[in-house]
Amino acid sequence: MPPKRRIQVGRILLTVYLIILAASTVVRFTRPPIIAPPAFAEKVAMVSAISGEQALAKQIKFAYLDYTPPEHPDAPVVVLLHGSPGSGSNFQRLAPLLSGVCPPPGTRSDGFGPERGPIECPNTPLARPYRVIAPDLPGLGNSEHTIPDYSFRAHAYYLRELLDQLGIKQVHLVGYSMGGGPALNLYDIEPDRVKSVTLLSSLAAQEFELTGDYYLNHIIHGLQLAFFWGVENLIPHFGALNALPGVEFSLNFYESDQRPLREYMMRFEKPFLVIHGKEDGQVPPEAALEHHRLVPQSEMIMTDEGHGMVFGQPQLLAGPLLAFFNKVEDGQATTRAQASPERIAAANEPVTMAKMIGIATFAFVILLTATTIISEDLACVAAGVLIALGRVELLPAIIACFVGIFIGDVLVFRTGRRLRQDGLTRSWLRGLIAPQAVEAWQTHLQRGTFKSMLLSRFMPGSRLPAYFAAGAGPMRIWRFMAYAFVAVALWVPVFVMFSALVGGNVASLVFPHNLSLGILSAFAVIYPLCRLAAVYLLKRNLP
Repeated sequence: MPPKRRIQVGRILLTVYLIILAASTVVRFTRPPIIAPPAFAEKVAMVSAISGEQALAKQIKFAYLDYTPPEHPDAPVVVLLHGSPGSGSNFQRLAPLLSGVCPPPGTRSDGFGPERGPIECPNTPLARPYRVIAPDLPGLGNSEHTIPDYSFRAHAYYLRELLDQLGIKQVHLVGYSMGGGPALNLYDIEPDRVKSVTLLSSLAAQEFELTGDYYLNHIIHGLQLAFFWGVENLIPHFGALNALPGVEFSLNFYESDQRPLREYMMRFEKPFLVIHGKEDGQVPPEAALEHHRLVPQSEMIMTDEGHGMVFGQPQLLAGPLLAFFNKVEDGQATTRAQASPERIAAANEPVTMAKMIGIATFAFVILLTATTIISEDLACVAAGVLIALGRVELLPAIIACFVGIFIGDVLVFRTGRRLRQDGLTRSWLRGLIAPQAVEAWQTHLQRGTFKSMLLSRFMPGSRLPAYFAAGAGPMRIWRFMAYAFVAVALWVPVFVMFSALVGGNVASLVFPHNLSLGILSAFAVIYPLCRLAAVYLLKRNLP
């Protein structure tokens, strides 16, 4: 197709897309919000919107489940805090086992897959039932979704106001998954309100969340937020995706800071319980061991389950939880003042990092692949440092770098092919690629295509003009892809392992407790070395 014709078709398609997107947006914002049917025992309160540490004049909807034993209205209160995305109804199968309050026969939970089954009730009346509150944290579930602050800290303030309205003075907090963040924040805000905290398959210590580094995780959450925002706002769906919680879920983590949670645990005074599954693929079991270590008076129960045991195996949790709550109520649970000297000493030891597993590895691979588009060398150095520190396995790191770099090489070639007639006359492109460099590489490629491409792969700063020159020339794309595949397959393992050898030592020596700065310091050392090697190779091998 001639270039002018192609431009005309592109403009027509863009116009059609924008018209459909505008129509979709109008329909999406005029449709009523999708709200799940009220669950058994669901109630609603109005609370002040939170921004940072401040309560605003705006009132927002705060939905919650309230399982109050009719014969024990003054029973001790347990607050179950769900994960993200999630809602209080995630505890529909656990709450009756703690409160003795059962929904009508035939009521089914809203779990996932086979866990979406009938709700079981205790076979016999509980000796000590508890009043169970399971809120839909604002931004999720049936609570208000458009709020100024989605962070763990804001959730803690919302929870405090709800408890004030209900006249509840003290509670046992159970934080499931993300719910551990608001639980620990509420303890920091108002410690006298908290009788005990249970971390159930819960995050807490920053070092065991995704990459373990706040800044790298922040980038991951930012990419996640951008993806879901794009799906919600740039894909015409006419409201079909309105119930998708992706943006709120992403904001929940993007606006939260896990770094203070370590400090909150290290000065936690009350009884503390950690329950975790050995097969948890979302929050590594090593995180539970760390939480248990940081709170010297804590008890720990490790099950053979995964992250979803709260949905599928609530009966495994009810007994240990009730036994723990009863000990606290009877004054028999251990507090920090009663912790052993050995446990207190262990709590003050430095943190030992664990390998990324499950979803953390997946998130890291996506981040590393995306980073190659910005800087191939920085991505490889970061991979090497993380390998050296024992945070990630060699194979997924190399695969992530390989995929991202190979895709980037093909995109550069295609750009050269599409713009080969007038590309270098465009001012924005001249700022990235010097015309003289492209002309020089066109000459080198004519004299020895594969050798020149292989050498350019090993020389930082030369790949962009070399591959643009290849695209601007007569080389067929399949031939280029074959050459690029071999060049990347040879270069990536060498550079990543070299970065692991050199960069790991640099990061450990210069910034042992800051992964982001450690990676940047390693890059600052390795990149100049590579540039010097590139100059040497250029003089030795290219005429």
